[in-house]
Amino acid sequence: MKLFAKCSDCNSEIKIKTFLISNRIELAKSKGEEFEQRCTHCGHRNEIYVDEVIAEKNDSLIFIVGGISFLLAIALTYFFWHYGYIAAVSFAIPLLLSTTISQNQRNSVNLFNGMYFNSKKRLERLKSKSSVN
Repeated sequence: MKLFAKCSDCNSEIKIKTFLISNRIELAKSKGEEFEQRCTHCGHRNEIYVDEVIAEKNDSLIFIVGGISFLLAIALTYFFWHYGYIAAVSFAIPLLLSTTISQNQRNSVNLFNGMYFNSKKRLERLKSKSSVN
């Protein structure tokens, strides 16, 4: 799962580097309720509130695990074929692993995006942003 927020100046995505953060409460514990992050596109310093962070699936992880498990499936097929077994089932391993990881990522993203840290503060910030625009 990758986390990002929108830059208030240029509206581009700001990647938030985290390790094993699964919800906004853990993000608030590691970075604070509000934290500063510089936009890599325009260089603007953004004050980001934890509830403004959005999660997305990390597709590169799925491709890496799928590729490694595909190579493992080829090796297993060769091994079993060499000993007289037909190992067509071993090609189901990459599909099964990729599907499981994709579903796990989707569940993590839905959990992260569906739960807010402090909904009252979030509503106040949304009202203040809409009154400025």
